[in-house]
Amino acid sequence: MDFFEATEFIIRELGKFQSRDVLIMMLCEKSGYKWYEAEDFIHIVEQEHGHRFRKHQLLALVILEAPIVVGIALVGLWFLFQGIYSFLHKVTVPLTFYSGFVEVTYPNGGQYLSIFAGFLILGCAIILIRVTVLMLIDLMKYVYND
Repeated sequence: MDFFEATEFIIRELGKFQSRDVLIMMLCEKSGYKWYEAEDFIHIVEQEHGHRFRKHQLLALVILEAPIVVGIALVGLWFLFQGIYSFLHKVTVPLTFYSGFVEVTYPNGGQYLSIFAGFLILGCAIILIRVTVLMLIDLMKYVYND
């Protein structure tokens, strides 16, 4: 394995989220490098060609994260809708706690808890959307800098 093939191999494997130790071992087997030589070579490739494999990693993370964020936002909206609907239409949604053998019920506690949970889940979804947008911005920087 020559220098160019080894560099492309490292970039391809780092783009697949390959473990560094496994990658070092694979490089030692394929090219005959000693462990410390392979480790130094991978470090050099990361420094010089990091944008190439990070682009693939960011794209994979965005693809995996987008449906999760949408699902979390939908769950938050559902809780919020349930709580606001029950509050506006005076629907009693009891909130019941079981503590040992004692049952404690709050007559309208469920609607307030539902509204709170909806806002809490939507807040988490907004934070995840912000992180996803920042990842997309980084991805666009990598794509247009190539």
